[in-house]
Amino acid sequence: MKQKLLIIDDSPPLHAIVRSRLAAEAVEIHAAPDAACGLGLCETIKFDVILLDIDLPNSQALDLCRKLKSNPATSAIPIIFLTGVASSERKIAALELGALDFITKPFDPIELRARVRAALRTKHLLDLLSDKAMIDGLSGLWNRAYFDQRLAAETNHAKRIGSTF
Repeated sequence: MKQKLLIIDDSPPLHAIVRSRLAAEAVEIHAAPDAACGLGLCETIKFDVILLDIDLPNSQALDLCRKLKSNPATSAIPIIFLTGVASSERKIAALELGALDFITKPFDPIELRARVRAALRTKHLLDLLSDKAMIDGLSGLWNRAYFDQRLAAETNHAKRIGSTF
C-alpha cells in the first residue's frame, strides 16, 4: 500500500513541482491550497507525511501545526515545513510545535526526496511501535491498552450516530 503525502501550499505551481520531483517515489500525493482545506483532508484521509508552507497567509501554518499536533488522530504525522526565507523565530516556533524538519525553497530535488523518505520511514517505524505497544508479547493477543482505545472509539462512534452501544 502506498504511503500518503499532503502538500499544503497556496502556490499551485509548487504542487506541480513537488509532484514531479516525487513521481518516482511510492507515495500517493494530495494537495490543499490552504490550512482549512488541509485540515479537512486530514480529517478524512490518514496521511503519512505533510509538507506545509510556513508562509501561508495569516500565520495559518503554525495554527494548523498546533491543531494537528494536539489531535490524537493526527499527532504522529510528521510535518515538514516548506520555507522561503523564514525567520529563525518562526522556525523555532514550528519545531517547538512538533515539526519534524524544514526544506528551503527553491529546493534541491534530491534533498526533497531524501527528507520525504526520512519522514516516511519515521512514520512507518512509529506506526510499527504503536502497533506493538497494543499487543501482548507473550500471547500475541491485543492487550488492555488496545481494549481501552477501541472501547473509547466505539463509544464515541455510537454517540456521534445516536445509536446504543
